[in-house]
Amino acid sequence: MHIIINWSGHEDIEFVRNEDGSVMLFKTLKEATCYAENELNFYWEIVEV
Repeated sequence: MHIIINWSGHEDIEFVRNEDGSVMLFKTLKEATCYAENELNFYWEIVEV
């Protein structure tokens, strides 16, 4: 499983979340990478959990 950490500055670091507020989990690195590249505007990092 993978999660995405997203940030725009030192004080704004968050996990990418679903509409209900839960952390989004991705089954594969490819799935997480596709989501991040298409949906996020700031800096991001994918972490395996």
